[in-house]
Amino acid sequence: MNRRTLKIAVALLVLIPAGAWGAGILTKIGLSAHHAFKGGYVWNDNPSGTLGMPLTPNPSWNWNVSGAQNTVTRFTTGYYEITFPNLGVRTGAGGTVGGNVQVGNYYTGAPVSCSVLGWNSYSPPDVTADIVCFNTMTGALTDSYFTALITF
Repeated sequence: MNRRTLKIAVALLVLIPAGAWGAGILTKIGLSAHHAFKGGYVWNDNPSGTLGMPLTPNPSWNWNVSGAQNTVTRFTTGYYEITFPNLGVRTGAGGTVGGNVQVGNYYTGAPVSCSVLGWNSYSPPDVTADIVCFNTMTGALTDSYFTALITF
């Protein structure tokens, strides 16, 4: 598999539900459970969840190569932490970890944008990513649906 094919395959992971159907698609594009891909994706399907309570999104839109379920914790309006279990290994001081995290707001008609503030592995083997969502007209933090992808 060349680099371009892998980029396309990784982009498709955000759109493919987990389970047998999703695994069939991954096989068709040349990826399998034995492939060296390391990462996960999640759809925040409960943007107004209880503060401080880790929630496990719908398993159909929540995948992690380790087989564990990712969680999303809302800490305040518009501020979330995603935990990607079993993906982290510290590569530097202060919990730094390699890889790349991407986030996109899930369109609902509202003028919202979501951004990655950073990611770390302070609690190996897990990786946590901090996400912030805000109203693009006012700049105020706002709760939002979003998708996130982590790759290594």
